[in-house]
Amino acid sequence: MALYRVYQMVPPAATAEKPAVDRRNAVLVIVAFFAVILTPLGGSTVQIATDSARESDVRAITQAWADIVVVEFIPRTVVALGHNFVGPVPD
Repeated sequence: MALYRVYQMVPPAATAEKPAVDRRNAVLVIVAFFAVILTPLGGSTVQIATDSARESDVRAITQAWADIVVVEFIPRTVVALGHNFVGPVPD
């Protein structure tokens, strides 16, 4: 009984008059997915570029200030618990 008239539950195959997939709707869905993915990705890219430019400007300004004040940063390596730390030893 379970297989009785199962062929009526299956939708008919696509014909020339009625295609199985509407290509216009499929293209619109794909474009929408790309927009959903690329919008935050583009925003993140702009934010990273802005932050990198700001850090570069700050580094140049602090280096110029350090040259005027004659500040020397001596890089040192501290080994503690098997990890390497680069920079001055904390007080």
